[in-house]
Amino acid sequence: MSLKDYLKRRSEITDEPMRIDPQLLGRALASPQRRGAALLFDLTIWFISAVSIMLLITLLALYIAYPAIYQTVINTITKASDEQGKSVDYTEVTIEVVRLFASKNPQAISPELKRALESDDEAELKALLDDYTLLFSINFGSDKKSEIDYQAKKITAMPDLFFGGLNFVLNLGGVFLFYFTFFTWILKGRTPGKWLFGIRVVRLDGRPIGLWDAFGRAGGYSASLSTLGLGFLEAIWHPNRQTVHDRISGTVVIRGR
Repeated sequence: MSLKDYLKRRSEITDEPMRIDPQLLGRALASPQRRGAALLFDLTIWFISAVSIMLLITLLALYIAYPAIYQTVINTITKASDEQGKSVDYTEVTIEVVRLFASKNPQAISPELKRALESDDEAELKALLDDYTLLFSINFGSDKKSEIDYQAKKITAMPDLFFGGLNFVLNLGGVFLFYFTFFTWILKGRTPGKWLFGIRVVRLDGRPIGLWDAFGRAGGYSASLSTLGLGFLEAIWHPNRQTVHDRISGTVVIRGR
C-alpha cells in the first residue's frame, strides 16, 4: 500500500477490500459445536474463578479494613465446624455488621439499637439482634444496597457496605473481560476451553493477536449477547463462521492448537 493510499483511508470513502492473509486460505474452520463446547468450558471456569476471587477480595477487605468483623466471621466459621451440626450463634457477627451500618448510615439504625450502640451494651445488643437473620452477598456491581429490614428481622450486607464505589468496579463482568482478554492474548488466540478443544482465534490479516485485539474481542461478546444470542449463532451460517464479536475484531476461529 502506497503512502497516498494509506493517507486516504479513514479520511474519505474508498473501495476498502477485506485483507486476508493468503496463508489462512483453506485452513479448517472450527465447527460451531467445538466453539460452543469451548465457550461452555470457559464460562464454567470464569464463573468459579469470579466467585472465588470476589470471596477472597471480600475476606481480604474485611481483614484489612474491618478486622473486628473478619475475626468474628472466622471465629464463627471455626466454631461452626467444631460444633458439627449443632446450632451456632451468629449474633456476634450481626452486632459487628450493625456497628458498621451505624458508622456508614446512621439513619438506618433504629432508636433502640442506637441507644444500645451508644452505651456499648453488649447484652442489650444481643437481645435485640438475637432473632435477626444476617445475609452476606458478594454480588458486586449490583444496584441493590445493604439494608436492615426490621419487620422481617433480616440484615442484608451487600458489597457497597464494605467497598463503597469500588462495588461497581469489582463484578462478574470485570472478571469476564479480564479472563477472555488475558488468555486470548497471552496464549496467542486460545483460552483454556479453546486449547482443550483444539481451536484458536486468529486475525484475518495474519498478524498476531495483540492485547487490544483480545480486549476488543472480549468486549464484543456483549454485542453478540445483546442480539438475544443471535450474534453467537451467526457461526452456523456465516461463510467463515464469524460471530458478531469476530467481525468486530476481524478474527476467525480455526482448528489446530
